[in-house]
Amino acid sequence: MKKKILSAAAGIILAAVLAPAAFAGTLKEDMEGWWYRMDDGSVLESAWQWIDENKDGIAECYYFGEDGYMEKGKEVAGYILNELGQWVQNGVVATKEVAVEETANVPDRQTAERLAWGFSGIIYEKYIQLTYGEDEAGIPDVNLTASQIPAEAKAQGFNAYQFLFDAGDARIRNLVDSNDYHLITDQSVREIMNSLYSSVSEEDIAAVYDLSLGTEDGARKYVAYGDFEAFVHYFFDNEDMKITEEDGRVCLSGEVVCDSEDASSESAKHYYVYLIPTSSESSFDGWQLDQIIVK
Repeated sequence: MKKKILSAAAGIILAAVLAPAAFAGTLKEDMEGWWYRMDDGSVLESAWQWIDENKDGIAECYYFGEDGYMEKGKEVAGYILNELGQWVQNGVVATKEVAVEETANVPDRQTAERLAWGFSGIIYEKYIQLTYGEDEAGIPDVNLTASQIPAEAKAQGFNAYQFLFDAGDARIRNLVDSNDYHLITDQSVREIMNSLYSSVSEEDIAAVYDLSLGTEDGARKYVAYGDFEAFVHYFFDNEDMKITEEDGRVCLSGEVVCDSEDASSESAKHYYVYLIPTSSESSFDGWQLDQIIVK
């Protein structure tokens, strides 16, 4: 189920259709069709949007329905959409000139925060449990490439991803009439794992399978909701996180916070999460984990 936002009604008047785009985001595609992901993580629904998909300074107008997916080859409130979903007038695609934004090759702030706290921090937490035990009070140093992260820690990262980002990934399906579990096919498990990490082994895949709570409708069942606050002992703080480019990789850096009283006297330590671009589809918008350093 995608997150909802307030948007214009389907019967929007022509003047409103011609107005500048009110929503900044990215056009995305999954198995059900095209949808528009807002910069705040929400999905555009029941609204028109001008989109310059090829960044040539010329935008076309599209309509996204109640389910968040692009409408095509139909009439919406008196306006005709062609088979590509573009608004046409007298058989001609309507266009407008828009500014072409030059963007740095780094993830947006919200994606970076999710990659740091909601994903990499969970992996670090699991690694510390596996290496030092549940009662480790300090903030241990680590320097792990993706290939060095234990399978159980990678699986916990997968678990965090499917828990946090099901709204943006159509491969993760809620059980009918239930918000407690997700269904994910074996093929989708592999696809998602390969999109999350720059190195994935069969052992890593097997560890994700081991997290499942049985099968249903030909897919594995995973817990959809939980209390991560009860699990997390270490936090990759996002408040003063920096996003930089270093030798072809993106580095997310910030302070590691430990909730243990025994860690209060320890000198502050910092995390450095290194990302590389990937063509694999995930809610991390084309970024995958390559290395975690804490020191």
